[in-house]
Amino acid sequence: MLSDCEDFTDMEHFARSQLDWLRQFTPLRNGPPSHDVFRNVFHALQPELLLEIMELWVGALDGRQVAIDGKVSRGTKDSTTGRSTLHILRAWVSEAGLSVGHEVCAEKSNELEALPGLLGKLQLHGATVSIDAMGGHPDIAKLIQSQGADHILALKANEEEPHQAVIARFESLRQPVDETAPEAAGQRYVR
Repeated sequence: MLSDCEDFTDMEHFARSQLDWLRQFTPLRNGPPSHDVFRNVFHALQPELLLEIMELWVGALDGRQVAIDGKVSRGTKDSTTGRSTLHILRAWVSEAGLSVGHEVCAEKSNELEALPGLLGKLQLHGATVSIDAMGGHPDIAKLIQSQGADHILALKANEEEPHQAVIARFESLRQPVDETAPEAAGQRYVR
């Protein structure tokens, strides 16, 4: 995923082809790193610590939108079942262009089980969290609110009772325009 590379050998080829550019950041006196060096570095990385560093880089989430969605990793299919073996629920901050957290799911149907764990890892105060219909549950909304964040949750029509409750609530907030109200600067007042 780095520099459109799919494996450590691709990373080595990229480093060789971009050696002059890379030397702007580090001397690379012995030439570009080999695929073995890339493999060793990636095996030594601790994902949770890397996520903490990324969160520091992104900064406070106050005022930002955090989009949460599940992703199936390409190339991870089980040859016997044909199903993906790696499904990740991630939190994406588009303003920063970074994923600020993730939680691995056992299967697509387990996103809801992984969601509280992901939300618990994030400092959401002041953020707006958006989640597809998978996260449209009262417990999820309460968890987000308890962290001082706002939320945008999708709601499917097949969830008939909550769907009708939301429609009724919006209808109750709708106020007709009073045609007899005074007009100022071409605007109509709603009473």
